[in-house]
Amino acid sequence: MKMELPSDPFAGWPPVIDSAVVPYVVKLRDLVLTLLMWGVMLVILATEIDAALDAVEVLLGRSDAQINAELAEFFEKLKPLMGVIALLVIGLSAATVRSKRRRLDALSATQPEPLEGTVLAELAGLSLDELEIVRTHRVAVVHQGDDKKLSAIRGQKL
Repeated sequence: MKMELPSDPFAGWPPVIDSAVVPYVVKLRDLVLTLLMWGVMLVILATEIDAALDAVEVLLGRSDAQINAELAEFFEKLKPLMGVIALLVIGLSAATVRSKRRRLDALSATQPEPLEGTVLAELAGLSLDELEIVRTHRVAVVHQGDDKKLSAIRGQKL
């Protein structure tokens, strides 16, 4: 007997975790943090943008001797940026190595036995029917009531 395999076994992956209602304060916080990060990026790059504009001015209508002198000054202005770039690359490399090591450790660790449905439902604060909704749907809207109890409202099938 031949078993039919799906054409794309990961079509429903990753599951989308979303909230039914996002409070206004959370949206405002996200907007403020995003604008703050863009502002920090502009402050960091302000000197470099200014130096790049100066370089364009240097190249317009100058002799080779003047250009060489101005470019030496331009590259002096870029040294701090190169230091920041080097630190960011080193930090990213260290974080990548740490992440890869943690992933390999997690993959090589022995996996625990899966929990029974009733135990898992109790730990999640859901009924067995609601747990089944969460398990079989790609998008499941989970509501937390005033009593802090979770309930799965609806979902979109995988």
